[in-house]
Amino acid sequence: MGWVILIAVVLGVVVGIWVQARQNKAIRAAAQAAGALDGVKCKHLAGLGLAEGAECEVWSFPDRLEIREKETGQVFNLALSKVRAVEAKTTQEIQKAHRSVLGRAFIGNLLVPGVGAIVGGLTGLDKTKKVNHDCLIINYTDTSGELQGVTFMDDGNILRLRQFAAGVKKLLADLPREAVEL
Repeated sequence: MGWVILIAVVLGVVVGIWVQARQNKAIRAAAQAAGALDGVKCKHLAGLGLAEGAECEVWSFPDRLEIREKETGQVFNLALSKVRAVEAKTTQEIQKAHRSVLGRAFIGNLLVPGVGAIVGGLTGLDKTKKVNHDCLIINYTDTSGELQGVTFMDDGNILRLRQFAAGVKKLLADLPREAVEL
């Protein structure tokens, strides 16, 4: 009886990985067909004024990030020159960083203001079990120069989110930066 349950669990995991891989391939193909370099599908958590859990696609172009809300078709464009950081983190990694002084500096300055509240809200959803969510966090400066952030979630897909974030970081590294006068 134990072997049957084990086989069922293993098959479930394999099927889940296969489905996720097909979805990742499809979104990348759609993004590239539209001229984007890469794309991920995720759910909006905070930062855009969309409903929490709204299905979105985030596409990277050589000059911008484009966020498409699937249901309404609403599109947000964010110039790469305004982007300050892109990170893919699990809520567990963010919570662990919050516990240390250096980690709090990392979370407070590199990521979004209020990310602790977002993570706290996510982890408070189910007190009976430890839930770990996979997040994509984009920081940018708005027109008044203030740091803002957008947070997305795609559970079970942290490796893909990290791959996407790494691609955007490479684009950011290749951007010419303006000199800052002190």
